[in-house]
Amino acid sequence: MGWRLSTTSRFAFARYGLAAVLVAAALGIRLALDPVLETYAPYLPFTLAVLVAGRFGGYGPALAATGASILTSWYLLLDPPNSFAFVNAAQPASLARFAVVGVGISLITGQLRRALAASRQNEAQLRRFTESAPVALAMFDRDMRYLAASGRYRQEYRLGDQPLEGRSHYEVFPEIPERWREVHRRVLAGSSERSGEDLFERLDGRTQWLCWEMRPWHHANGRIGGVILASEDITFRKEADAALRQSEQRFRALFEHAADGIYITSPEGSYIEVNARGLELAGCSRDDFLGTSIADFVHPADRDRVAAEVAQLKTGQPTYGEWRFVRRDGSTFHGDVSGRRLPDGNFLGILRDLTDRRRLQEQFLQAQKLEGIGRLAGGVAHDFNNLLTVIGGYSRMGLEELPEDHSLRGSLAEIERAAERAAALTRQLLAFSRSQPIELRTIMPDEVIRDFEKMLRRIIGEDVELTLALDAKGGAIRADAGHLEQVVLNLAVNARDAMPAGGKLLIESSRFSADAEFVEAHPGTAPGEYVSLTVSDTGTGMPVEVKAHLFEPFYTTKEPGRGTGLGLSTVYGIVRQSGGSIRVYSEIGHGSSFHLLFPAVEPGGEPVRTAAPAVPHTGTETILLVEDEPAVRKYVRRILERRGYTVLEAVDGRHALEAARTIRPDLLLTDLVMPEIGGVDLAAVFGGPAGIPVICMSGYSDRLWPVTGPVVSFLQKPFTPTSLLERVREALATQVPPDHPESDSAHA
Repeated sequence: MGWRLSTTSRFAFARYGLAAVLVAAALGIRLALDPVLETYAPYLPFTLAVLVAGRFGGYGPALAATGASILTSWYLLLDPPNSFAFVNAAQPASLARFAVVGVGISLITGQLRRALAASRQNEAQLRRFTESAPVALAMFDRDMRYLAASGRYRQEYRLGDQPLEGRSHYEVFPEIPERWREVHRRVLAGSSERSGEDLFERLDGRTQWLCWEMRPWHHANGRIGGVILASEDITFRKEADAALRQSEQRFRALFEHAADGIYITSPEGSYIEVNARGLELAGCSRDDFLGTSIADFVHPADRDRVAAEVAQLKTGQPTYGEWRFVRRDGSTFHGDVSGRRLPDGNFLGILRDLTDRRRLQEQFLQAQKLEGIGRLAGGVAHDFNNLLTVIGGYSRMGLEELPEDHSLRGSLAEIERAAERAAALTRQLLAFSRSQPIELRTIMPDEVIRDFEKMLRRIIGEDVELTLALDAKGGAIRADAGHLEQVVLNLAVNARDAMPAGGKLLIESSRFSADAEFVEAHPGTAPGEYVSLTVSDTGTGMPVEVKAHLFEPFYTTKEPGRGTGLGLSTVYGIVRQSGGSIRVYSEIGHGSSFHLLFPAVEPGGEPVRTAAPAVPHTGTETILLVEDEPAVRKYVRRILERRGYTVLEAVDGRHALEAARTIRPDLLLTDLVMPEIGGVDLAAVFGGPAGIPVICMSGYSDRLWPVTGPVVSFLQKPFTPTSLLERVREALATQVPPDHPESDSAHA
């Protein structure tokens, strides 16, 4: 099994082997140049061998070379026959001197070799330190020429692998400003300079932020040899700082201008930061607010919840909920609060004022309430109209049949007048429920009110001072002129009743442009142009609880017998039906003001209506009568049969279809609201393009059942025998003749 020398052993073997080779070489030179060397320098080759061995091998190989040289020379002295030179008496002394010199050379070369190795090691360590230093390092002479530069220096200044040693600093960076050149001169004079941050603008347009320090370096004699520069590129840090400042500015702007109140409290519940909206909600200054506790801001009724909320936040769980708060002036409000714990242990709370939302909810609930009441009122009016149709109709028929001197005529006339008053009452109910049929036309509110002024003054009386300030600037609206007069009349009468001792009544009009801010504050409106109509009085005003029920039908604060409670509900229905909105502002002792907004339209002419020719009331056609109310059905049949018509009765839509299979009617007269098959479906079956004329009757409005077609018309209940007969003749006039081709094809 072989053996292997270690690295150290191999290195030692090589050094000592070198010494042996050198001694052998010196011996050969000595023998070759003898007797010249014998005379002048007998030990010169051996001395050189010792020097070389000490230089490359160190102290041990040099001593070994010295010993080997002495032994070789001694051999030559003891055995002259083997020497080419003659041994004289001086040779032993020379050999002794050589031994001393050899040992001295060995010691000196060994120390020099160790010093050189240490120097190389120190140089390597210094270079590693320079290359791994966290800053860029460069060394210059007095002329600012590079002596050395670290790798980081090359990297930060993007110098690559280009040679720097010997080149001028100003040649490498010609863009160096004069202020830096002055710094170099001061450092070369012995000063030390530094800068925490300095801007360096490069030739290629880049900018670098640098943190640098310069010091002079000295020769061994103390003379300044040049400059040492240590620098660090802090561009990224500066950019990060700028981004952080910008982010903080954005956060501060968002914090201060947020629409919600933002609060930061300590874990103990004391306010340490708040934004402008938060101070506005609290109603106090920043100095007064900071340092107070959460409980100081919370309504007393909710303070028992604070401890539990703080405990939950300390566990890291967010909190949400609605709270009541008390401002510094004592006013209260509801707020929606979300809270969470911040990373630093403090608490963040965001408060949203719910005042506007709760007001909108109340308005929405009120609108829903009025809508429900309106539907109920419309249903009541519909059923009531059926009764009034029979009562008024039979009263009129009785008056037509009885002689002028009959004793019952007076009673029938009173019944008819009562029916008419009841019909007016149902029309008011229908107006509130927006079921009253209206005729929308382009009208000028200013002109309608001026034409109505004389009648209005007579109604309100002389003790009420009426002032008109009409300035709609030619603004037009789409509305029913008669209904607009009724709106103004009802508001004026309501104002008069609120001023029993007299007062002032002001009616104003103007053009108004609604922007996004107005729309947000007034739900139910849309951006655009409006005509504003305002009716204001100096009466007693209304409390909040009265305003909450103001537009409800049959709600009144007047004495019994002085009002039906339908005046303002009628106003509400007409305004909404005309596409407008109404709002009320009133305080006790400061009167009331009703603000009406109608969408403005471009003024335009209306077609001129001509008087219709007289329509005959008799006929021989067959009429299919569909009505689920027996009394109304009997009343209508009697009217038609008395005028010569043949009447087919049906109690609902299904029976009407069965009756039409046996006899083809000339006209369909049907109620709109019926079980199973209603009037809308029947009109679609019978009133097609080649069908028969259709008349739809209802106590509701035709607006709720938009039945359209060339042969479909609508008759509002209650109606008189005359209006029924006229509508029948008008409808029959649109009938396709029986021998017309379309008629045959429709019933093939």
